[in-house]
Amino acid sequence: MNNKIILGLGLTTLFALGAGCTSTTTNSTADETTNNTVNTSGDSLLVPVDPNSDVDETVVVGEAEDADVGVNEDEAENDGPDEAAPVTQTFDIVAQQFEFSPSSITVNQGDTVILKLTTADVPHGFSLAQFGVSETITPGKTKTVEFVADEVGTFTFACTVVCGAGHAGMSGTIVVN
Repeated sequence: MNNKIILGLGLTTLFALGAGCTSTTTNSTADETTNNTVNTSGDSLLVPVDPNSDVDETVVVGEAEDADVGVNEDEAENDGPDEAAPVTQTFDIVAQQFEFSPSSITVNQGDTVILKLTTADVPHGFSLAQFGVSETITPGKTKTVEFVADEVGTFTFACTVVCGAGHAGMSGTIVVN
């Protein structure tokens, strides 16, 4: 009886050496034997095992370096912090004495940024020197500018056309994460 078990385990080990193996157990009635199916590269080997035998042994086949023991596949593939893929973001910015609305926008590094600039009252300027943007905005017209936010930081945009007493404080920010 022990020879049959040892022979069965030996054959199972030999067939499973070349590839990772998975096992499924199909239990039958108490009068029948249990068949263990071992999958080795698409081939199956049925090894009869007496359900009344006292086999308290687990056989692990393969080298430890081949196993992904304790590794969550989702975590293993994600080596760094979550970073959003670059996208195109569009913002409508309205200039009026003496503010921009919105006065702050936030994007991610690598994003393509499209700004649709309008004025609600008098001519204004819009300058975002870090990204090479400098435009004059006239009432009733929309100026569209596009750039890639390729540098991380907080950058100031400002009005470049003197538009009244509060002109000096007319600015806003773009935050690039």
